[in-house]
Amino acid sequence: MENPKIYLSQEAIQKLGFSQIPDQLLVCAGQREVLATLQILPPKSREYSFSSELKQALCLKNKEKIYIKYDSENHKLRLGPFVGIVTLTIPHRNEKHYIPTSFLAELIFLAKLSQKMYGCFFLFRPTDISWEEKTVKGYQYTPAGTWKMDVYPLPDVIYDRIPSRRLEMGEMMKQFKHHIQQNGQMKYFNSSYLNKWHVHQHLLQYPELCPYLPETELLDAEHLANLLGKYRTLFAKPANGSLGRGIIKIRTTPQGNLSYTLYRKGKVHGNVSSIEEFLRKTQKARRGWNYIIQQGIPLQMYQGSHFDLRIILQKDGEGQWKVSKKFFRVARQGSSISNLSSGGHVEPYKRLCRKLFHRNKEKMNQLDREITWLCTNVAQRLEEKGCFGEFGMDLGLSTDGRLWLIEVNSKPRKTTETNMSMAVVINTFRRPLEYAVFLAGFGQK
Repeated sequence: MENPKIYLSQEAIQKLGFSQIPDQLLVCAGQREVLATLQILPPKSREYSFSSELKQALCLKNKEKIYIKYDSENHKLRLGPFVGIVTLTIPHRNEKHYIPTSFLAELIFLAKLSQKMYGCFFLFRPTDISWEEKTVKGYQYTPAGTWKMDVYPLPDVIYDRIPSRRLEMGEMMKQFKHHIQQNGQMKYFNSSYLNKWHVHQHLLQYPELCPYLPETELLDAEHLANLLGKYRTLFAKPANGSLGRGIIKIRTTPQGNLSYTLYRKGKVHGNVSSIEEFLRKTQKARRGWNYIIQQGIPLQMYQGSHFDLRIILQKDGEGQWKVSKKFFRVARQGSSISNLSSGGHVEPYKRLCRKLFHRNKEKMNQLDREITWLCTNVAQRLEEKGCFGEFGMDLGLSTDGRLWLIEVNSKPRKTTETNMSMAVVINTFRRPLEYAVFLAGFGQK
């Protein structure tokens, strides 16, 4: 077989910043690299091309829209970016077979959007990787509505879209992350779900954030007694929970008893005379999970229902945190849980703000600025614990007008359909891909 060759025009060599023109150089695509012979193209030729041997060695396809970049420090020519979206399930049907709020519909939307960007983007599963060959079987969505499998180089960057904590904790994912750590070259973002207690403990270190944090403790008899002595209402939540599942609302009655509501598939009410009885009666429902207890915030009401704010904060193509989406979630009548999976509904941010502040633009702008400051600062602090490209943050507005940070989620679910702005929906899917390009070192072009 002939030696792999890369062909560059004089104009390309000048643009790439070669100080001198070598006879051979390392050409890299994702985690694969090969020594290739450099040949100069005649004037008025295309800027670059690859021999079939080079394409085969680097697992390049004919239709890829990729950038080319010279790494002068390591004397390598980099092709890319190659971005892998890791999940555990590849949709086997087209988008018409999935409801817009489903996780598989999200993956299809993400795959379709990536086709309009420069770079090579693909879905893959941990079992699709050959660590020895530094290759992966990746899947791309075709215009015909089918999935095409092909072999790609291990990517520059991995965007984690594992859909549940249970799957994330499985042995397969543990081995996958161990291999990535050993590789040491791939960038990997949003690699894990967050633990509510760990997040609270970390953010408590920063005095500027403390006023926004509800008082929170681990659930046990002593801490529960202490917080019930301060607040009439508390919320107990699984430290590793999501979607509002397993939350318990606890209230002290005028008679000194404890009234509680357990939110699971429906609502289960109970009334007990002591903390010990509460812990005993809810033990089975808590399933041995670690729980936190959190100060109940007296939230403002809208049309007789509690509401909170959901913020989608994401890094853009320059690595900067931006608010991509914000909306109110209004709980159904009689419920304290605003999660959409628990029957809550969405209200557009600006419309509800106008009603809350009686169209007072100064107050609305002040809230906007505080939201942006709070979410950005929280994200920057959490970045100290890992590489993240997006967060979902739940904020509360109390009856005295204060803003509270209720919860942070590192893997926010995103719907592919909306009755508001479709441009906003597209933006929330595109920004993590743009951030992946930035992480790969190719930046915005």
